Amino acid sequence: MTGGREVMFGLETEYGVAGGDPGRREQSERLGVGYRLLGLARSRYPTLSDGSATGMFMANGGRFYVDAGEHPEMCTPECGEPWELVAFAAAGDRIVAGLARELGAATGGPPVQVLKTNVDYVNRETWGSHESYLSTFSPTQFSSVLIPHLVSRIVYTGAGGFDASSAGVRFMVSPRAQFTRVAASGGSTSHRPIFHTKDESLGNAGWHRLHVISGESLCSGIGLFLRFGATALILRLAEHGLLDSAKFNLARPVKAFCTFANDFSLCAEAALESGERRTALDIQRMYLEETLKHVDAPFMPVWAGAVCTEWGRVLDGLQTDPRTLSTELDWLIKRNLFDTHLRAHGYDLQTLAQMSARIDRAVRAGLRSENDSAESRLRRLLDDILMPLIDRDNTRLRQLELAGFERRGLDAIVALRNQLAELDCRFGELTGGIYDKLQQDGLLAEGPVAYERIEAAMHTPPASGRARVRGNAIAELAARGHAAAEWQAVFDHQKNRVLDLRNPFVESAKWEGLSSRRRRRRGGTDAIEAGLDLIGRL
Repeated sequence: MTGGREVMFGLETEYGVAGGDPGRREQSERLGVGYRLLGLARSRYPTLSDGSATGMFMANGGRFYVDAGEHPEMCTPECGEPWELVAFAAAGDRIVAGLARELGAATGGPPVQVLKTNVDYVNRETWGSHESYLSTFSPTQFSSVLIPHLVSRIVYTGAGGFDASSAGVRFMVSPRAQFTRVAASGGSTSHRPIFHTKDESLGNAGWHRLHVISGESLCSGIGLFLRFGATALILRLAEHGLLDSAKFNLARPVKAFCTFANDFSLCAEAALESGERRTALDIQRMYLEETLKHVDAPFMPVWAGAVCTEWGRVLDGLQTDPRTLSTELDWLIKRNLFDTHLRAHGYDLQTLAQMSARIDRAVRAGLRSENDSAESRLRRLLDDILMPLIDRDNTRLRQLELAGFERRGLDAIVALRNQLAELDCRFGELTGGIYDKLQQDGLLAEGPVAYERIEAAMHTPPASGRARVRGNAIAELAARGHAAAEWQAVFDHQKNRVLDLRNPFVESAKWEGLSSRRRRRRGGTDAIEAGLDLIGRL
């Protein structure tokens, strides 16, 4: 990649797991399944340890590990075009699905479920789907110009789902938005932001890593294609000072995020700092128009025109009739699926949303009679009534009945809520999930990447960049042992050498002796120097 067109990005996907060991409690079961999937991967694929007992790098250039001692996570290798990213993301899903099937057959117990989902409606937790973009500038320099994009792009990147905090059934274009607390932050959990300011370059001097954590896991290939393609192009414009943040800035970004996430009509507006009001589609149009002005600039990637064409097509469809995209985008596929299920029971999403709003108002009114803090009252209410809706002693149910709700109607909403939550969780299940079955039955549009390319990505690294060099080195060293890998280096203890991958665009393997590298350390903080002791811990 030359001529100022260097672009690189990657995806990290967190999976929920269940099954595989019926005798264990839930937490230990998750731990057991995650580590056994990891063990199977080591025995089935060429891999190198990442220097810990919880992860490894694979010959396709990606990484598979158990995150925070709890759930499995797959990272794609660094990719240089959106088609490549889609292929490696799907390849990672297939690798994990194959391991889960094998583990389930080996245990003789219930099938192992691996869920690529976004919200746990029982525990009110969320799984991550994080993006990384290579940049020549610190992430903090882009917060004002990128936040409106991250907030509004959910019209095509939203996963679809439900509001986990509602006592009823409230459909959301982007259910993970409800867990966002601030516009920008270096934290990722308690102060989960729209824009993550963490800067961990994973490269040599001059490179930075933009880490986006507000996205959602998608099954749709076109949604993932646009998620990375459009964001990467906007980042290129921002790097060259070609986006005026004053034109896009939202007055209240978190509020706008939730407003757009709850609006499946796509008509809701949010206030800009300028005083104007814009819909999510309006904001995306503004970004597309600015991108088209520079689509052929020397610093833009060669695929910029193709992304803009698809970006415009999808925005046009959403503007005129979103139903034309109901076989392409996750949130629209789910909306169609949920509406079909509800109509069979005499409901629809709009009617259910109106009923849910009444229930939520009644619940809030009941909360105001409590004497303790609003936070503790809400937590107790969630414990007592939301999961499931009817509590054991029916105290909260009676409060709702006094507010004008019939027991039969509440029972019906409870049943529908549980059914829809299960449909949502099973939608992205890797082993026989709803999305896969819809695709196999020919009910969904074809994705942007051919099956053969996905199959190749399970074993072969990208065509260029350090991921290719890393993957080839792992394939060579995996059978020998006494070697380890990280994003910026591969360590070969048997030959006492290190492969320097600090340059993200390195194209050939250049090994250096470990001993000479150590002699030049002089107490520095170089990431490779910090990794030189990995081999000794294997």
